[in-house]
Amino acid sequence: MSEPRNTPEAPALPRCTTCGASRIDGHGEVTPYRPEDVTTGPEPLMCDDCANGVDSLLKEDSENYEWDAQKGQLHRKTEDPWVTARDAEFDQLAESLTRAVSEADLDRITVEREHGVAVILPNGYRWHVFTPRTSRFPGEFSTILFTADRDWTNPPVMLPLTGNLHDTCANMILILRESLSGEIQELIEKDAFARLEIQLFDPDQLLS
Repeated sequence: MSEPRNTPEAPALPRCTTCGASRIDGHGEVTPYRPEDVTTGPEPLMCDDCANGVDSLLKEDSENYEWDAQKGQLHRKTEDPWVTARDAEFDQLAESLTRAVSEADLDRITVEREHGVAVILPNGYRWHVFTPRTSRFPGEFSTILFTADRDWTNPPVMLPLTGNLHDTCANMILILRESLSGEIQELIEKDAFARLEIQLFDPDQLLS
């Protein structure tokens, strides 16, 4: 097996703290957000799509949602059984993936429990892994590749992970090896260079 290559890290762009998108991902501009009737507290970065969604929930479903001014985030007033079950599944997935990565001696890869579960490569690119409850492939585990700034790779890479939790972890180890030295590594390199070119020739950057 060839040695992993050093991929240039994608340049940092402001990203939405809710969905991870930047302005090159088609979600509008990413700017500090705070509801109109809130005057204090943090202003998290949000894309236009997410900011509009939060505004809509606060106005149309105020019985269930409110803005936590101290934390600077949307808060659900009532417990949601679906969310509770989802979080339990993500906790189990994170624990299983952490063990699988350790057993595979992939020391430079880390598993983090974020909004979901992220498996982070040495260059900062990350695979987000989803349970059947949250997957874009109904009824199956799946994974999606993001940049270091949690933008989509271009083109987006979304892979179903058929089978149970054990099979999913085994398949993810194969994907991670390809991400360090293989076809996926080459795709990551192309994406990183393309983003670097966008950043270098951004009119806003050239005029600053």
